[in-house]
Amino acid sequence: MFFWAYGRINNGYQKQENDVFNIDADFTSQVDNHLLELGGGFNYNVVRSYFVGPVQLAALSDTLTDMKKFEILQPTVFWI
Repeated sequence: MFFWAYGRINNGYQKQENDVFNIDADFTSQVDNHLLELGGGFNYNVVRSYFVGPVQLAALSDTLTDMKKFEILQPTVFWI
């Protein structure tokens, strides 16, 4: 977090997650004088970015847990 000369805040709480799942399968067989080849693949990628501004976070009651504060603020989330 950066603080500037007139109280301007440049950053907040930020978290990023990247999930990747890959499957590849190949099959090759020689049948007499013929070559048989089969194959395929599957890729699944998820990129998430969460952001909560510090001003909104500081305005909430100190009696709340951090998780409850984030639930109330409903942080900005980008899914790709």
